[in-house]
Amino acid sequence: MVKKFTSYYKPYKGVFIITLLSAFALAMIALLFPMMIRMITKDLEKGDISNMIPNLIMMLVLLVIYTMSSFFLSHQGHMIGAKIENDMRQELFGHYQELSLDFYDENKIGNLMSVITNDLYNIGEFAHHFPEDIVISTISLVGSILFMLSINWK
Repeated sequence: MVKKFTSYYKPYKGVFIITLLSAFALAMIALLFPMMIRMITKDLEKGDISNMIPNLIMMLVLLVIYTMSSFFLSHQGHMIGAKIENDMRQELFGHYQELSLDFYDENKIGNLMSVITNDLYNIGEFAHHFPEDIVISTISLVGSILFMLSINWK
């Protein structure tokens, strides 16, 4: 079943990999912001403004990358989900056409249409959000633990 589900990603492999890289970038930048703010506040406490300017420029660059990655992930990720949903819908509709008339006598058409519309929409959303959520959550968890350990391992 997992093999069948993952086969729907094959036609969109390149864009899918880029969306996962975008999710990776989002998670990493989200971890870097608190560290950079920490460095900037330490520089302010010391009165050392010379290091603060490059850090602010770096934060601005990261913000631009974060915004572009977020836009790409949102737009292309939803496109992949919609395309996978469409592929599944076409396959299911083709399967419905091959079924006997007895099948339709025993099953309500409304339930079958609900599967084509609502259930496949939810599966398409899952296909889009699940991989990116796994990447973002894993990196956020591991990165946060490492960040806290770097501050005070005890």
